[in-house]
Amino acid sequence: MAEISAITVLRESDKASRIAFVKKDHWFPYARANELLRKLKALLDHPKTYRMPNLAVVGRSNAGKTMLLHEFERRHCPSDRPLRETASIPVLFVEAPPQADRRELYNAILDALRIPYKITENPGRKLSTLLHIMTEVNVQMMILDETSQATALHRKQLTLFYNSIKHIGNRLRIPIIIGGTEAAATALKNEPELANRFDVEVLNTWHLDNAFLSLLKTMGERSVLREPVKLATPQVAPLLYGLSEGILGELVRLLRLATIRAIETGGEEITPDLIRSIDWTPPSTRKLRLGGIS
Repeated sequence: MAEISAITVLRESDKASRIAFVKKDHWFPYARANELLRKLKALLDHPKTYRMPNLAVVGRSNAGKTMLLHEFERRHCPSDRPLRETASIPVLFVEAPPQADRRELYNAILDALRIPYKITENPGRKLSTLLHIMTEVNVQMMILDETSQATALHRKQLTLFYNSIKHIGNRLRIPIIIGGTEAAATALKNEPELANRFDVEVLNTWHLDNAFLSLLKTMGERSVLREPVKLATPQVAPLLYGLSEGILGELVRLLRLATIRAIETGGEEITPDLIRSIDWTPPSTRKLRLGGIS
């Protein structure tokens, strides 16, 4: 694999280069993610129908939803460049606005398309513009991430918000993918016209099992440390699991800190002692310190 070869070369680089690499976002393949990526690809390839299938990818905060959806976008979109130079945007990734309503939704989509607009412009005109541009650049799927914040809206606003999403999908005959916490799935279930239009896939927290050990092995193989990184051992795996509490995003951040510490100290390996030396607070403890605020 090209990625593994590049990492092999990078291991011989200086400390600063390797630390800079570690601080970037990286994709680590695992069985459940591969399954969902295949399902998303099937939706992308689905022929246009009057009732397109849709999907909600949900899970607790930091479970890896956004990482998964961005990885799918990366695999199926051209490199980052101005819209006028882009002939096609198969997958349009949109982050749901902080105060999600119909107007803000249209603004977020126009932002993702890099189309200038006036804040005060009529919502109907914005809708017409975004539908036209999405058709022009051949959008075949829209991903709307971080939709959980929309669940705080008044029921009438929420209904209008989701109906606006449905309308875009119906007009363009494209699948809509929603990413959010389980609160987003609950909100969908409360909208009868939408509940039967969205399949729901849940990204659960991990268990200390063979799947978790396989993930650790993959992460170790992609390490830029010069010594072999063995994470799936009886000494290291339970420690990583306990500190991350089985949450993928926490595990990735913990290993990033551990790798940086190993590079800085010159140890070039991840040991139980090194992991324990990191200033780390498990997520449940952080939550308690914040008074239970989620």
